[in-house]
Amino acid sequence: MNNPLFPPHLSVEVENILGVKEPFLSLIKLPGDASNREFYRLNIASSPATTKRSSILDARSSSLQPPASSLGPRASSLEPRASSIEHRGSSLEYPASWSGNDHPPSLVLMKVFEPEAGKTFLNVQDYLYRCQVPVPKLYGYHLEKGLIFMEDLGDDTLELEVKNISGSSPSSLIKYYHQAIDCLLDMQLKTTLNRDPGCLAFSLAFDVDKFMFEFDFFIQNVILKHKAKKIRPKDEKEIKKQFLSIASRLSEEPRYFTHRDYHSRNLLIFQDKIRMVDFQDARMGLCQYDLASLLRDSYVVLDNNLRADLINYYLDGKEGLEGRPVDRDKFKEIFDYTCLQRNLKAAGSFTYLTYEKNKPNFLQYLPDTFTYVKENLFQHPELTTLHQLLSEYVEEIR
Repeated sequence: MNNPLFPPHLSVEVENILGVKEPFLSLIKLPGDASNREFYRLNIASSPATTKRSSILDARSSSLQPPASSLGPRASSLEPRASSIEHRGSSLEYPASWSGNDHPPSLVLMKVFEPEAGKTFLNVQDYLYRCQVPVPKLYGYHLEKGLIFMEDLGDDTLELEVKNISGSSPSSLIKYYHQAIDCLLDMQLKTTLNRDPGCLAFSLAFDVDKFMFEFDFFIQNVILKHKAKKIRPKDEKEIKKQFLSIASRLSEEPRYFTHRDYHSRNLLIFQDKIRMVDFQDARMGLCQYDLASLLRDSYVVLDNNLRADLINYYLDGKEGLEGRPVDRDKFKEIFDYTCLQRNLKAAGSFTYLTYEKNKPNFLQYLPDTFTYVKENLFQHPELTTLHQLLSEYVEEIR
């Protein structure tokens, strides 16, 4: 396999596992900024040669048994867990939906460089898939080699769709954001009804310590590194006091299953429907968190009026699903505080990726992120002290 974008050693591993050689298999590296994983598209041609595929393309559903589930009263209606079969001394697992040569024309291969990252992805994917949340279908994996094969959902992210239709078709824009919010509400409802302690996300939370870690991440990467400024001890003490107040308030909110990166680059449009990816960092958190990621997105800036309408759309749906009214003023105030925390963390991530991972293209997203921060600091008088302190070190939010 002579694809310069595909490492030769990885080509051999994939060919051995799939049992397919060129020209019946082509592999293309996909764009992506994840530091601990890479993505490739595997195109599998229909050919007599493919009848000799290895077990990843020949798993029989009759040999798979659904497990005893701990998902609660609705578990019987959910998708079964994958069962394992042996392949060349390594453990491979396949879902019951894969049968014989009835395979799609392409797969996505995720190559993970940290074994634990692969295990976490599989753990969360398994849970969400059984909850019928629209995540990619899993076709197989080889954890020893860090290879995970999954459904190919194409390349059309919500971000690209918004940029393609912006100004020309506002109804299409609204349609996709309504779908994204519907998916979010559906995930929050299903995971609330079907809690599974076996899913790692339920053992993690956005608590005070996590929020404070992320606030400190902003200080370290934006103020100290990107701005190259030293914070006066008195200012640092007051800034952290203000951050602790916000962290404490957010951590007191009821907790829901949280995707954690529910933004336009992690929402794909496949067959005109929203599908979500990059969910492996899921944890429990307040319901506003994913909505803040979606509506105060550093990659796509929405009109303020549209954002307000979408918040109300979410609240209408939440009230309908939960059967009780929501204090909308309080919800929106917590939403603003969540956006502030989320956007400060995003600014820290962009500068971290720039200086630590040599990915300077992320700096282009700082201006819009700082605008979000400034808007929320201006909007709430109780944040005036924090605003004054931060603006001394980050002039973009003055």
